[in-house]
Amino acid sequence: MQRSPSAGSLVNAGVQQLSHIPKRATQHGCYMPSWEVPPTDLKPGQTSLTRQVYTEEAKRLEDTYINADRPADSHYGEAIAKILTPEAYKNPTKPILQKEPGAGYGHHGTAHWKSTSHAQHDPNSIAGAVYSRQHGPSYQAANPPTCVGAGVVHSTYSEFHGKYGSDPRDKVHPLAEKMPTFKTMLTVGTAKGTNHIPGYNGHLPMNTNNPHVARVASGANLRSVDKTNLTSQFQVNTLGYSGHVPQDPHNDRGGVKPSRETMMGRSFVEHSLTAFD
Repeated sequence: MQRSPSAGSLVNAGVQQLSHIPKRATQHGCYMPSWEVPPTDLKPGQTSLTRQVYTEEAKRLEDTYINADRPADSHYGEAIAKILTPEAYKNPTKPILQKEPGAGYGHHGTAHWKSTSHAQHDPNSIAGAVYSRQHGPSYQAANPPTCVGAGVVHSTYSEFHGKYGSDPRDKVHPLAEKMPTFKTMLTVGTAKGTNHIPGYNGHLPMNTNNPHVARVASGANLRSVDKTNLTSQFQVNTLGYSGHVPQDPHNDRGGVKPSRETMMGRSFVEHSLTAFD
């Protein structure tokens, strides 16, 4: 049996077309020499296996080496005036020319346009009406009027001494034992003119139109100091504790105790004082 004369050409063709022929099964785990390792696939845009990151992926230089010795340009010149390059004028944006749409699409002409008044109001609503000019309001004014106007603004002088023609002695009763305290807009919400102690910092309402609110603001009645409910007064936890406080005595197990069931308890463990003895 003789060798075919075309065997050499077939071997050469196989070597050229199939440069890598694996000799082991996939995921065999055996050692493979470097000449049997399949070549690494190149990523899109990659030309070689030895990549130069600083030259291939670096940002294109915007300034030349001569600009380092030139005076600095303004921000307007760098960001707006000189931002365009010759490449920006190669494919300019063409203007959009308005033209009539095709048949059956869009609007043709402006003959169907209407004003806002004609579009919102139907002329048939006044058809057959008689024109007449109206004099005065179309309703009868209520007595007294329902509108409320602003109060008269007085000056500081008129608040202290009264209006023109008034007697300042009318502000003080002849049988009064002390000078009255006049309430103004500057004393609203303060303890001045009330029965509270001087420097009282509690809540004082500004609007005293409600009689119950006025009673609280005057301070004539003493507030309740009932402290018989010890569960509401006695605090078993440390000062500043803002956690859960049970209201039902069946759920009250005393104050918060150190425990390792929480992250706080595991992080801050109280060590024994005799650990180093």
